[in-house]
Amino acid sequence: PAPPGQDRPVRLPSGAVLPLSLIAALAAAVVAARLLRSRRRRVPTPPGQPVPTDPPLPLVVREILRASRPPTDDTDNPDDGDGNDDGQGPQDPEPGSGPDPVPASDRHDPPRQMPAGPSPTPRPADTVPGPAGAGNLDEPLAELLRTGRLDLHGPGAPAAARALLVHVLAAHHSDHTAWPARLIIPSGLVDRLDLPHTVLDVLPQVTITATTQDALDLADREMLRRARLAEDTTAASLEELRAGLPDEMIPTVLLVATAASADDGRLGALAHAGARIGLYLLTLDPTGGPADDGQPTLPWHLTPAQTRDLLHLLAEAADQPTPTTDSPPPAETPAPNPMVEALPAPPTGTPPHSDPGPPPVAAEPPAGDPPTTSTLDHPAGQPGHLDRLGPRVRLVLFGRPAVHLDGTPLVGGLRTLSLEIAAHLAVHPGGVTGDRLAADLLPDQDPTRARNQAYRAVAALRDTLRTATGDPDLMPIPSSKAGYRLDPAVVDVDVWEFDAALHAAGHAPDDPARVLALTRAVALATATPLGDTAYDWSAPIVADLEHRAVDALADLADLLADDHPDRALAYLEQALALTSTVEDLYRHVMSLHAARGRVDAVRRTYQRLRDALDAHGLDVDPTAETQALLAHLTRTPRPTPASTGPRRIVRPAIRHPDRPST
Repeated sequence: PAPPGQDRPVRLPSGAVLPLSLIAALAAAVVAARLLRSRRRRVPTPPGQPVPTDPPLPLVVREILRASRPPTDDTDNPDDGDGNDDGQGPQDPEPGSGPDPVPASDRHDPPRQMPAGPSPTPRPADTVPGPAGAGNLDEPLAELLRTGRLDLHGPGAPAAARALLVHVLAAHHSDHTAWPARLIIPSGLVDRLDLPHTVLDVLPQVTITATTQDALDLADREMLRRARLAEDTTAASLEELRAGLPDEMIPTVLLVATAASADDGRLGALAHAGARIGLYLLTLDPTGGPADDGQPTLPWHLTPAQTRDLLHLLAEAADQPTPTTDSPPPAETPAPNPMVEALPAPPTGTPPHSDPGPPPVAAEPPAGDPPTTSTLDHPAGQPGHLDRLGPRVRLVLFGRPAVHLDGTPLVGGLRTLSLEIAAHLAVHPGGVTGDRLAADLLPDQDPTRARNQAYRAVAALRDTLRTATGDPDLMPIPSSKAGYRLDPAVVDVDVWEFDAALHAAGHAPDDPARVLALTRAVALATATPLGDTAYDWSAPIVADLEHRAVDALADLADLLADDHPDRALAYLEQALALTSTVEDLYRHVMSLHAARGRVDAVRRTYQRLRDALDAHGLDVDPTAETQALLAHLTRTPRPTPASTGPRRIVRPAIRHPDRPST
């Protein structure tokens, strides 16, 4: 368990109550799980297979991610967007904005939502007050660290115990220098706490024993080992023991047992002797009344379904396969989670035949200043030509979102919420209602207040663009029965151009035309989609764009590998700048270097992969396939120049069933 220190418990909308340190650790575990999942993907995506997508996150994980993010700082909109600190918001949707922003058929109040999760520094309403006389809420953990034992009593004991077990198993994700803690728990308690056996079985930190006696035997052996080590090093505490033996694995160990058992004497002796050297005891008595031994209660709470979701997450973050044999978890009441439709398929266009241009710069440009690229096309249903002059207003979504006017970024006047609305509309070109905007962008707010904020942000964005262009009649965001949308005749978006270029590549009649279209696509994808923003709704959009950008770069490198290997390497480096842990990209780079006789470069590329995995704290080695390729490329005769490329894959444009065809 983490040392106590202002680790206030926070209540999430679904009812879970977790300490801030656990929220931070689980947010880091989400990142680790995503990187481990993506590192094995094939690039380019093999023909006939869809671009991989991340599985939807469970409700409790989405709430944890929201709680781990800092609150949006919109200096122009500190309260409800009307400039008055009255908490009421504007009474008129959009004064002087022309047509009604939301059609009458759509203007209804959705069911009242619970406020969403807290910010890292929780608001007073988010923190959970302790029971009368409990004092500091850090006291339960302080008691555990001081005495080596924590007894949980009463009906709330199982929920608190589940949260504490998840805390123990997840803590190392927020401190990559710490050893993962070890959990020893009898099988009977696994059932009593309704924990998933199959998930615990794959977690290397967890040992499930048949009986409490077996669990005590394991803990006793570990205590004797540590006692001998402490005597040899004259260490008086766990920290001194670890400092004196940096080459020994000495993790924190938590033993879970039932209170008032026949082994109470052994349990007490273990707790007394083990606290000094990192062995702790948690006892559970769900049938008993409130504790009367002076120990403060632990106000954490997790349901069995929430615990199951979090343990699945920790299994993925440990690079272990997620079991699927468990019975489905009980249904929980979800927060509003509208489906995010995919980007539209643009119309077919034939790119002009011209020189594709120089290879890209391998290094990733700053996310806050994405490059300006000439326009290619418009969303489906809007006729256009790849070589025509585009609109003056351009929205850039590769990198931190920004609005450009005549090629120059607008540096002032754009409110944070207005820019987020523009990004949301760009990836939903069919239109988004005011209710949908409020639910997706402002889930923490009261629905009526959130809609009012969205209306005013749309009005502010319109006014800013009219002022910047000097055109008082400009309507960049028209409204209709379908809601708000970006007008492609007024606003151009780099993501639309990227989609158009990939569509053209998929329908190219020959390799030169395909190379040209892919070159235009990857010239746009020089930064992470949406940069370092943390929009609640954006995760599937970012993952889809990133996957398709990496596929396009690998496709292009594949096409150029035989005749232009240096350019192929540059494009692979650009892909690695977008996602530095996909091993297939490193294997492509290693093969290209080997084909040119650069054995040292092969070894350096492999070491780069190991460094990237270590930098992200993944604590894994390259896969056996990558290790075997290294051995093959550094020990066997070099391939002939005719076999320079990694493997030739020419894919048609990827069609998504939920995207309109053209």
